[in-house]
Amino acid sequence: MMLELIKIRITDVLSGLKTVPKPLDLLFSAIIFAVFSFVTFIVVMNTTTFEKHSFPLIINISSVNILLLLAVNCVYEETLFRGLLLPHKKHNYGLKKYSFFIAVNVIIFILWHPFIAYITGQSYQHIFFDKIFLLIAGLLGLTCALTYIISGSLWVPILIHTTTVFIWLLKFSSRSI
Repeated sequence: MMLELIKIRITDVLSGLKTVPKPLDLLFSAIIFAVFSFVTFIVVMNTTTFEKHSFPLIINISSVNILLLLAVNCVYEETLFRGLLLPHKKHNYGLKKYSFFIAVNVIIFILWHPFIAYITGQSYQHIFFDKIFLLIAGLLGLTCALTYIISGSLWVPILIHTTTVFIWLLKFSSRSI
């Protein structure tokens, strides 16, 4: 039973990596990302949370290397949270089941961020416990989960996640990239 579950999860990850999104799926994903971006912009503009808590870039490397590091981290997180924890769209589970999977996925994604900040002891870990940050992380998790379910491709949420974190660093880092 457990071996069968592991086989299904690995097959879903491979399907997510192999799936090329259809143009209509990309359009829906772009609309979802635009809504996420708009809502996030409104939230960030109406809070001083991130002005108080800008965080340093720990390492001084080129923008290209930072983007590569972000991409690797986002590939890891999206493979874990979307590829392993969400069923691929080929299963056709229906709206009710997918809604349940997405809700659980988003909750785990939100909890992941303060957990990782705590166990790694990052100097800026207080940000990862901030309610506004966790709200935005939840919205990002929802955006990535929806775009994965719609497109069937892990590359769509990976691109969204990488773009979001890169813009986040450009905006809130206390050092220029």
